[in-house]
Amino acid sequence: MSSGGKDSIAALIRLQQSDQYIVAGLVTTFNPANRRVALHGTPLGLIEQQAALLQLPLHSIGIPHDCSNKDYERLVAEGLNGLQSSDRMLAFGDLFLDDIRAYREQHCAAMGWQPVFPIWGLSTLPFSLQLMDQGVRAIICCVDLQVLDASILGREWNPSMLADLPQGVDPAGENGEFHTLVIDAPNMKAPLDWHAGHRQVVSHDRYCMLDLQPGAA
Repeated sequence: MSSGGKDSIAALIRLQQSDQYIVAGLVTTFNPANRRVALHGTPLGLIEQQAALLQLPLHSIGIPHDCSNKDYERLVAEGLNGLQSSDRMLAFGDLFLDDIRAYREQHCAAMGWQPVFPIWGLSTLPFSLQLMDQGVRAIICCVDLQVLDASILGREWNPSMLADLPQGVDPAGENGEFHTLVIDAPNMKAPLDWHAGHRQVVSHDRYCMLDLQPGAA
């Protein structure tokens, strides 16, 4: 499952470097009302552009805002039914949250898919710095306002940004402190064509998202 963020791309890079897997494509979920990825706020058009630059097909599954967990699971299962995957494996970019992993394993088992966690258990600071050294470039597209100030939106996720994070904030934002959009990576044939809009969107009085847009400003 891909959000277009650094963890998704890191998991993809790991899979592509392994001789155990062949990546058939990317799967993302989005809100049909605004055509944006939940929490990240990234427009589906940018995710489609990123997938094209990764030279992989993208399968998008619409998930309405505030739908029940039961409906979410049903919609994901229905959305995956049309995919051609002989091994029925679904990869996730989770690092260390045990409850999230347990939920994914349970949901995948119910759907008849096998979950794969390519970057699970990696220490987040070395993981982050290694990704940066490999040429992965990402921008901060969403922050939890209970943890971070909105002024960090649009900054590049790099060593300078990590040095400015408050104490206790995970360098990879694994606790939900922030989310990213990858704008360039070693497995992309060119950088993403994007710009920041002129507004910010606050969701549930807690999450603030950058108004990302495809193409130059």
